[in-house]
Parts: sequence; C-alpha cells; structure tokens
Amino acid sequence: MGHEVAHMGAEEPEFEWDDGKAAENLNKHGIAFHEAKEVFGDPHPTDAPVKLGKGGEIRRRRTGRIKGAGPTITVIYTMRNDGRTTRIISARPAKRKERSEYDNNKMQTW
Repeated sequence: MGHEVAHMGAEEPEFEWDDGKAAENLNKHGIAFHEAKEVFGDPHPTDAPVKLGKGGEIRRRRTGRIKGAGPTITVIYTMRNDGRTTRIISARPAKRKERSEYDNNKMQTW
C-alpha cells in the first residue's frame, strides 16, 4: 500500500492508496496518485460527497489543479483514521461539468 506524508502547510496530511489500483489508474488515466494528492493543496477546489463505498464509507469527489497551473483533475477519495489520512481511490482528468464547477468556484473565491 502506498503511503506518504505530504508537506502542504502547517499540518502534514497523510495520504494512502493501493499500489495495484494506483498502477491501473496511471495506465488508464495517465495520472499518478503521488501527483493527484497535490489537488488537496489547491486553494480553490470543489469538494462534494459522491456515494457510499464498501462498508458504508463516505466517498468524496475533489476537483482542482496539480501544481497550480496544471491540468484540472478529479480525485475520488475517502477519509480514514478519524480524518487524519486521505485514501485516494481514483484520479482522472476532470469532466467538462467538473471543470466548469471548479472555474466558477475559483472565480467566486477570488
């Protein structure tokens, strides 16, 4: 299982993922999970619950940019360990509607 501590501010969020799933995701969508975690440092993301996962866990969809000016991507994730660990489930290029929501949110928060 992949596990990293990201340095993105005062607190240091922890990220984890399944290495097999990460390899499949990179092959299918061209986005590595270690890069996808940068969306959590975007100052203008959109974030919403999407569905219940296995065992009733709440899955969320976060749309933002990699490295500020990079591509807009959408990450599906869940929180673990009382909210201390973000488990990345998938990452892909954002769909048109998601990009539009992100752009609208970004304009409203400036």
